[in-house]
Amino acid sequence: MAVSPAVIKAAITLATDKRTWILIGSIICGTVLMIVGIVAAFLNIFSF
Repeated sequence: MAVSPAVIKAAITLATDKRTWILIGSIICGTVLMIVGIVAAFLNIFSF
């Protein structure tokens, strides 16, 4: 299975683009904060 050079060039361009990494970081941070918020809410409910 041969990968065309255009696909490789596009992948390298995306991997080196700062906006791509900002997007990935934002998604990860949003997911982590959502999980932490849910856990904190449960701990708050059970602390009474």
